[in-house]
Amino acid sequence: MLDHYLFYCSAFSVQHLSLKPVTKKIGAFITFLAFLLYGPIKDYKETGEFDILNSGYPEIKFVKDFNSAKEETNKLFNLLAQTDDFQPNNSATPFDTYVMVIGESARRDFMHVYGFPINNTPFMDSANGILFNHYISAASSTIPSLTSSLTQAPKLANSVIALAKKWGFTTYWLSNQGAVGIYDTPIASMGKKADHSFFLKKASYNSKETNDDELLPQIATAIKAPQAKKFIIVHLIGSHPRACARTNDHYETFYKSEEISCYIQSIKNTDQLLATLCNIVIIYVYSRFHVLSNLLILNN
Repeated sequence: MLDHYLFYCSAFSVQHLSLKPVTKKIGAFITFLAFLLYGPIKDYKETGEFDILNSGYPEIKFVKDFNSAKEETNKLFNLLAQTDDFQPNNSATPFDTYVMVIGESARRDFMHVYGFPINNTPFMDSANGILFNHYISAASSTIPSLTSSLTQAPKLANSVIALAKKWGFTTYWLSNQGAVGIYDTPIASMGKKADHSFFLKKASYNSKETNDDELLPQIATAIKAPQAKKFIIVHLIGSHPRACARTNDHYETFYKSEEISCYIQSIKNTDQLLATLCNIVIIYVYSRFHVLSNLLILNN
């Protein structure tokens, strides 16, 4: 039916091309309007929602993207303006430096450390740490998962960053995810409340391809910083789809398909990053004549 709709509108326009200039303009306008509304009408028939900004035209897309960016920026400023209500009665902590690594889209049934046949977690297999067997992500996507895990949702201002600051820690948020965007703003706002925040991507998470390893210099700088107490959160892009984009289309072992093979490799790349990060911490703390007694890795 929609194809017939376009045909009749186009035929109407062609039929009027030989008429007066004013009529030609009307015909051209009707044709333009027909093509402009084709996408939104098609979406309406399929989903029941009508949105003129879904026409697909570059000019309309520009307006849509501009309005979306403006809306997300306003949302970000509103979230940043919120304050926490934590009142901790004890700021004593067993360690002076904490590093939390937040993974992405990593399923335990694809990890060798949990029994997957391909050895893609050599570091986690041998690390002297605590391996959780029953930690389940709070949701299947980043925003509800992390807001539920790292804040007292729905009060997003009550975050682990806010609590760490109340405990006297200098806080760091180092991210390979988006700084602002429909899928990024709530989590990014938490990160921007840290004393020091760094985002490899200045726009949304998919605005450009960046490797998690590019965070390592920032991590080293944070660990070596002179503050007495530091809480460092590292937010990875990890195994986020498309997996082959995470590995530069490289994988060591083929398993069922290229995308799954890249996914398995992306988990190994994260494991290697954790090993490198651990070495940075160990080298630095021993150079300061402290003792590193525990290592805790959390992966969502």
